[in-house]
Amino acid sequence: MRRNPFALLVTPSDGAPVATHLPVVFPARLGRRGAAGALPSDVRARVRDDVGGELADLMLRYDGPPAPR
Repeated sequence: MRRNPFALLVTPSDGAPVATHLPVVFPARLGRRGAAGALPSDVRARVRDDVGGELADLMLRYDGPPAPR
């Protein structure tokens, strides 16, 4: 099984940013940055469980191979 190349880079309210590779659907209308509160509650709960804390903010990050030119 391949790892999801997109990571949610989240900042717990009490720590440094953490990347999580949970297979979550990131709402396109949010763009690449947004307040964690804008995520659907089930996604917020899964990410919170994964990073072990409340979320302050988030950013979508691509960690996959470079795009072909």
